[in-house]
Amino acid sequence: MSYFMTISGAISAVPAIDGIELLLADDAQKYIKSLANELACLDGTPVHLVHDCETGTSDVVIADLENALLDGKEVYDLPAARILQACFDNGLSFRIWWANNDRDAYISNALPVSDLRKTFEAIKAHRGAIWGVSG
Repeated sequence: MSYFMTISGAISAVPAIDGIELLLADDAQKYIKSLANELACLDGTPVHLVHDCETGTSDVVIADLENALLDGKEVYDLPAARILQACFDNGLSFRIWWANNDRDAYISNALPVSDLRKTFEAIKAHRGAIWGVSG
């Protein structure tokens, strides 16, 4: 099981962030490709996977953020926090979820959030987050 994060919208204003590669859903792994149309309907287009440059998922960057939050550490310079802030700053929808055996995990495992603090709270509570078009 892994964390996934997708961003929907024009990503041209998103700065390059070490440890993150933004892949079009159609160029991502099979699981994300299979959800691309549903994610586009829910969150807008184009859909990008926030790839952690290691696993084909977003697991490393989201787990690093989750662990830092649970340990009470400073998180704002972490790649996940930076990409989340860029989404809020640029009006880009995002979705974070823990993929499990539930086909609808991208819906059922994520809470609507309104700001970065609420997003951190959701992640710290081992939940995903949705913001933007759908949230």
